[in-house]
Amino acid sequence: MLVVLLLVSICNYMDRLSLSIVQDLIKEELHRSHAQLGLLGGPMFALFYTVCGIPVARLAERTNRAKLLAGAVAFWSAMTAACGAAVGFFSLGAARMGMGAGEGGCVPIIQATVADTLRTTKRGLAMSFVAAGPPSSSILLPLLLPPIVAIWGWRGAFVALAIPGFFLALLLWFTVKDPRAEGETDAKIVKKKGIFFSDLARLMRDPAYVLLFIGGGAIGTAYSSVGLFQVSFLLRVHEFSLVEAGQVWSIAGMVGLVGSFTGGFLADKFSDKTNSKSYLLTPAFATVLTFILFTGAFLAASPVLCVIALIAGGFTYNLKNGPIYASIQLIVPNSMRATGAAVHMFAVTTIGSLVGPTFAGFTSDFMAATMYGTGISEFLAACPGGSAPDGATVGQIAACATASAEGLRWALVAVASVFIVAGVSLFAAAKFMKVADEDAES
Repeated sequence: MLVVLLLVSICNYMDRLSLSIVQDLIKEELHRSHAQLGLLGGPMFALFYTVCGIPVARLAERTNRAKLLAGAVAFWSAMTAACGAAVGFFSLGAARMGMGAGEGGCVPIIQATVADTLRTTKRGLAMSFVAAGPPSSSILLPLLLPPIVAIWGWRGAFVALAIPGFFLALLLWFTVKDPRAEGETDAKIVKKKGIFFSDLARLMRDPAYVLLFIGGGAIGTAYSSVGLFQVSFLLRVHEFSLVEAGQVWSIAGMVGLVGSFTGGFLADKFSDKTNSKSYLLTPAFATVLTFILFTGAFLAASPVLCVIALIAGGFTYNLKNGPIYASIQLIVPNSMRATGAAVHMFAVTTIGSLVGPTFAGFTSDFMAATMYGTGISEFLAACPGGSAPDGATVGQIAACATASAEGLRWALVAVASVFIVAGVSLFAAAKFMKVADEDAES
């Protein structure tokens, strides 16, 4: 079961992050700005992620989770394919909204299913296993997508990514069982429909959960921007090729995969039935280290030092994956597991993706225009897509390239600082952490 859930998680993140690999091609073909790419990567996905994610999580408390997840995988795969048929900004945005709607219930359902299956002190490593989706997708996506793009273009790449999702949906439907329906856990399928706002109020009365929510939003704000613009940063600032930038991302993903399992192992090792604070302290330390490494990477003049810092940051960032997932399932009652995870994902994905990429995109355009010596509209007209138009002088070509690159550099330095907010919030959450009664007995 865990292997299938991991494959679903990988599919989820590969489809979601694919835009960051091909966005420079989309930017040039459709003549889009960094701000508009930020909207595609952030709000247009995130709004529907939450609009559908929380209702799907509520439905998952009362229905068969495996079957529900299978339907969601099929739907977001269809929307990924639809990205390849987009003819402009708005049609691509509509497809991204559909992806968000389908993916919204994925992580909450996976987390709740794992928590129903395993006892408290074993969840950190198990959650790290299924949370290995992001680093695994960071390994696979840069290796697989550029060759596909080279043959079929960015449109064909979206279609190619969608195909495995349909097979995964069938695998889920026929092989994965809901442990509650099978009687393999103390948790039961909730028959009575609860009131969402009363359950939400219950969550928000817990200071540890509130601080975890704030920390999740800060992590989402910082990393959604870094993830979306990292390839563009390497292309524009250090003049990497798409393949070279993809290789860096892939190596960072490999190291991040080790970090994900390391974080789960450490959190489990230093926890017991009476003290589970390690599930929050591990990600707290990790986010502070991530701030230091990513800031160093974006400020480094040397491409070698930049790459080393990005790869090390991939390790420290992913230390948090399993422990944060496990801490949510420890804090919330077992009848609200999917709901607690979905509300947290609202902070990570919706607040984070609304604020992060949008802020980074607009900051990049603003800083680029400032360095170019004009207003934003004048810069975008003089340097459409961040590059000088055909027939431009050598001086204008260099000026556009430098302004676009440096604008993106300082935008990423700004958003990386939000990792500090995350670290402080998680340290504070550990102080207030109290395990739910059902889990305290397991």
